[in-house]
Parts: sequence; structure tokens; C-alpha cells
Amino acid sequence: MILSFLDREAEKIFNREYVQKFAHSLQRVALRKLLMLDGSVRLQDLLSMERS
Repeated sequence: MILSFLDREAEKIFNREYVQKFAHSLQRVALRKLLMLDGSVRLQDLLSMERS
């Protein structure tokens, strides 16, 4: 799970706010990956997602 953000733009994307700095398609991919990170509790969770 994500506890905090060091990058302001990443936090905005996670909160589904538009960031002009990045293309919309890139933001969709970033959001998907941030949601995967947020849904994981341990490193093993991320490894199992990689295989599927």
C-alpha cells in the first residue's frame, strides 16, 4: 500500500487529478500501476502480478 508520495505529480495522478505535464495516455498507465502498488501489502504481491 502507498503510505506517502515524494512526487507531487504522482500523487495528483493517484488522486485522479489531471497533470498537464504528462499526456493523458501516460497518466492512465501510471494510475493503473499506482493502483497495483496501492493494492499490494508485501513485495510478493507485486511479483505475483508480474507473472499474470
